[in-house]
Amino acid sequence: MDGNRAGTQRRGSSLLRRRSLAAAACIGLAAVAIGVAAGRNGDHGMAQAQPTAPTCAHATAFVDRPDVVPADLLPKGTALTSSMNLPQRKMFVTGVIPLTFNRAVAFYVSELPRRGYLLGGGDAEMNEAEARFLGSGINGKWKVNGIENCPTAVTLSLLVSR
Repeated sequence: MDGNRAGTQRRGSSLLRRRSLAAAACIGLAAVAIGVAAGRNGDHGMAQAQPTAPTCAHATAFVDRPDVVPADLLPKGTALTSSMNLPQRKMFVTGVIPLTFNRAVAFYVSELPRRGYLLGGGDAEMNEAEARFLGSGINGKWKVNGIENCPTAVTLSLLVSR
């Protein structure tokens, strides 16, 4: 009987060690998962740099992108300079896009349809282009203007309505 009891104690001790190791592994995995999630969603002040505009654009104050303005409506590097809530669930933002006029227009004409937006009526002149768009539960209008003596940037006016 004593031999049977000793075997039971060893099995119980072994089971306790395995459970302790499993619990430690789970805690370690949870800590890693939290760290990865924090790195992805993270501290905005440390993880993301505030966009800046070329100096020739003379933009000095910047604002964060409002949540109602989808990020996919903005070319990479766009620095927003103002935002305004308007009646009827509309948002108007302005900013500077660090692209030539032709590349900024190409972004809106080519990239928006690739991202699921339909383009509506538009107009283009020498240093100005604009068009309406619809998609992802929103509609709006984009407008880009060239900046005199600043070939590497354009101004953006964007109206979004949900």
